[in-house]
Amino acid sequence: MSIDITRTKDPSTAAQILSQDRTAYILGGGTGLMRRIHEGDQNVRHLVRINNLEMSEIVRLGTAIRIGSQVTMTQIMKDPYLLVLHTAAASVGAPALRNMATVGGNLFSQPPYGDITTALLSLEAQVVFMNGNRQEQQALDAFLKQTGARRLVLAIELPNSSNKTFVYHKMTRTHPRGASLITLAATFKYSAGRLSHCRIAFGGLAGRPLRAFSAERVLTGSLTVAKIDAACASLKQSIEPYSDALASGWYRMEMAQLHLRRVITKLI
Repeated sequence: MSIDITRTKDPSTAAQILSQDRTAYILGGGTGLMRRIHEGDQNVRHLVRINNLEMSEIVRLGTAIRIGSQVTMTQIMKDPYLLVLHTAAASVGAPALRNMATVGGNLFSQPPYGDITTALLSLEAQVVFMNGNRQEQQALDAFLKQTGARRLVLAIELPNSSNKTFVYHKMTRTHPRGASLITLAATFKYSAGRLSHCRIAFGGLAGRPLRAFSAERVLTGSLTVAKIDAACASLKQSIEPYSDALASGWYRMEMAQLHLRRVITKLI
């Protein structure tokens, strides 16, 4: 199978190619895409490489931070303004993989990958992207729900979270940096027995990283053991876990409830 390769410095050109050619894919670090090619995926016939400095930079925008879509996990781990993401970035594979794996590519990773995306969800990140010839911005959760769209991610914008508590847990079968069974990321603002801010995200639980909106609603306000029980129970009612060779859906849900209970209980 022959594969066409296009190189450009212009994101608009790349976005146009994506919108017009459904066999075209952006080649960033290639950690997921090259695997598909080596496995004989006939849907990948055109690779687009973008050499754009802005897409590889981390920039402060007032109190927010803009992370270019081609920023690697290693760059995140070295950036002093992204301490909140260091643990999540460090959980992505071995050093060689982290040198290649990009933020933009991670958004499109299939389970059991996508660890950094789970963290970004709980931090209420915004996605800046090209949709054809238009630049748009959207909440990450809404962006991930539109699975069939052909869009070019330019950057992720992360709001200030310095006054909140961030927690990240990754559960694997073998190694802390192996393929995840589930990941849990949560951002809280807790004071005097009340949660005034609660954002919870899971990776590896369903077909994509997602927010646990029902658990968030239950937990917001006065925090009690009964509300923690209700929040954990709400996961079963609102999320359909998936099964694969790593774990059954039942086991994933049990682990999700266990880790959520542990994280919230520590606040009391």
